[in-house]
Amino acid sequence: KEGAFLLANAVFVTIVLLTIAGMVLPRLVDVLGGSKIALGRGYFDWSCGPIMLFLVFLMGICPWLGWRKSSWNSTKRNFMYTFLAASIIAIVILVSGIGNWYAVAALVCGFPLLTIFLEWLRGTKSRHRTRDENYLQAFGCLIWNSRPRYGGFIVHIGIILVTMGIIGSSFYGVERTATLDIGESMTIGEYELTHGDLALKADSLKLNATASIFVTRSGNLVDTMHPESNYWFAQRESFAEVAVRSTPAEDLFVSLVWTSYNP
Repeated sequence: KEGAFLLANAVFVTIVLLTIAGMVLPRLVDVLGGSKIALGRGYFDWSCGPIMLFLVFLMGICPWLGWRKSSWNSTKRNFMYTFLAASIIAIVILVSGIGNWYAVAALVCGFPLLTIFLEWLRGTKSRHRTRDENYLQAFGCLIWNSRPRYGGFIVHIGIILVTMGIIGSSFYGVERTATLDIGESMTIGEYELTHGDLALKADSLKLNATASIFVTRSGNLVDTMHPESNYWFAQRESFAEVAVRSTPAEDLFVSLVWTSYNP
C-alpha cells in the first residue's frame, strides 16, 4: 500500500505540473517576446485526461492492498469482484446504446466507487455483528472512529464524480457561438437564449459589459442570466465572467466575448 500511495502522489503531481505548464507557458513565451501561442482544450484533454483516468482506476486498487505486505490471492479476489461488477454495468450501458464514453465512465469510475461502497458495507456489517449495533449506528460509528480512512474515501468519491463530469461534458456537451443583437435569439440544446439588454460601464482600468440573457425552454422562461466581460485597458485583453445555470441533470454556461474593441 505504501508504494501505491507513492505512485498516486506522483500521478497527482504530474497532473498539477502539466496543468500549470499549459497555463503558464503561453504567457511566459509572450512575455519573453516570442510568438503568441495558445494551448486549448485539446492539450489538457490529451495530456491530463489519460493520467486522470489512471489515477481514478488506481483508487479502486489501493483499498485492497495491505500495509507492508499484501496477500496476492486476497487482493486478486477482491479486485475481481468489483471489477467484474463494473464491467457488467459498462457492457449493459454499451449494449443499450446510451454511448461508448458512458460505458468507459462506468468501467473506470464505477470500479473505485464499488470498491469504496463494498469497504463501507463490510465495515458496517462487521461492526453490527461484533458490537451489537443497528446498521445505521454501526455505519456512523465506523466513519467517526476511523475518520482519516473513511474521510479519504469521501475525497476519492469527490474526485471520481469530478472525473465523471469531465467525461460527460467533454464528449456529450453542446457548444455554440453566435453574434446576437438585442432582441435576437439562438438555440442550444433544448434552450432558447434571447439577448435582452447590454449594459456598459467604464472606469479608469476597464470597460465592463454585462448582458441580460433570457433563457426559455418549451416556450417558458426558466432563468435570466447575466454574463459579463471586462476589457482591461493596460493589458488590451478581455476576460469573461461566465454565467452558470445548474440543475441536477445538466449545466448551462453563457459567456460574453468581445469581438473587437476600438476606443
